[in-house]
Amino acid sequence: EQPELGSAWKGRILMQIESEEAKHPERKEQALQEDIKQLAIQLGFFAEKEYEVIAEVGMGICLPSNSKQYKIMIKIADFEMTTDYPKESKNGYNRWSERFQKTIMKTPYPTVDQMENIFVYLMDGSYPICFWKGKVSEFLDPNPKYRWLILKNDKAVGKVSEDHEAGMVQIKFSIHPKHLDGPIDFKQHEAWAKPPPRRLSSKKIRCFIFQCRDIPSADADGSSDSYISVWNPEGAQYKTRMIEDSLNPIYFETIEMLYDMANLETA
Repeated sequence: EQPELGSAWKGRILMQIESEEAKHPERKEQALQEDIKQLAIQLGFFAEKEYEVIAEVGMGICLPSNSKQYKIMIKIADFEMTTDYPKESKNGYNRWSERFQKTIMKTPYPTVDQMENIFVYLMDGSYPICFWKGKVSEFLDPNPKYRWLILKNDKAVGKVSEDHEAGMVQIKFSIHPKHLDGPIDFKQHEAWAKPPPRRLSSKKIRCFIFQCRDIPSADADGSSDSYISVWNPEGAQYKTRMIEDSLNPIYFETIEMLYDMANLETA
């Protein structure tokens, strides 16, 4: 009764729909006629096309639990790729640094534009507790940069109560229509030429925090006593002073911290 709660692909059906005017509409159903089924086969509705895909999962931050190790699943229809457990985990931070080798994905869809959505799942064991949903056509670039995906809590599962607790995940993904353009050598592109780094380098991050405007009221008098807290993988508390009784607080503060990253462009 609440389809918006479901995040996962549930399969596909072949349908024929006819419409006609009726004074008293009736709900009916009948078996698919054999001639229609044969026509669909002749038109190639069930013929599988080959797509080449490659992916890399970097890290996840602000994840729901400070102590758990998660996996990441990338899923298009019934095709899926799942990471191993992270190489490093601490305080809501997981680092996978995992590259999936080029894989053939077979599907009856003749073009990427006709495909279902792509899902990226945060897996707690075998349960997908948070997800990101997007269009497969967003990943046609054979030389992509890392993207940060903002996850949503899966309300159909109910393991994470709030969206802001779902976290963010860093991935690269490319899909290539082999049946249309022939095979591709992804390693000829900079994005896939080198494997992900085994270790990250530490950089100092300096946050200049100025002010906020029109924040939500939290007190009975319509104001808020607010401060800014900056997430970090070390679990330390980095936050500004509290500004009382204001919906437009002014901070003008600087917060510094160390942060591990492969390089500044993809951080």
